[in-house]
Amino acid sequence: MSPQQPIVLIDLDNTTADFTGHLNAGLARLYPDLAPHDGQQFAIWGDDADRNAAIRDVISEADFFSTMPVYPGARDALIEMLRAGVDVEICTSPMTSNVLSASAKIAWVRRFLGRRFVERTTIMGRKDLMAGDLLIDDRDYGKLRVEPLWDQVYFTQPYNVALPGPHLDRWADWEQVVLPLLGDDFR
Repeated sequence: MSPQQPIVLIDLDNTTADFTGHLNAGLARLYPDLAPHDGQQFAIWGDDADRNAAIRDVISEADFFSTMPVYPGARDALIEMLRAGVDVEICTSPMTSNVLSASAKIAWVRRFLGRRFVERTTIMGRKDLMAGDLLIDDRDYGKLRVEPLWDQVYFTQPYNVALPGPHLDRWADWEQVVLPLLGDDFR
């Protein structure tokens, strides 16, 4: 752990924002004959070219990323972390199939988390290069090219629930999960 203020990196998609629910709402609106994404696996792409095209249509909408619903308690939890002395940084990856995803994610942060978090947002594809003590993310990164400086806390989703390591099931529980991992000063 860092001797200074701890840094907690926070993902957006399926961690603070309901990407899967928003994708399914878009599919229902544009392609009502398609079954929703079941959320049992991280990947949204499959072997069905028509389904992939429908998913691409939904997530390529200009406002898709800026209008994802925020998970209950996420904003309050991040503000509480700041008040507790944690350096909270948003760390999200761009969706290359939507050229507007980076600016739309910044718009999402401003809309749902507030201006102060815009300056705390980094958009990059290689989270293993980010410095931090913890990363709260739904994605399993497996073997990375660079050993990350952070330890992962999984934001619980059906596809990661069986993975070893700490899990945050809902934002209301952040203190019980995150603070003990930051060391004695935060217990």
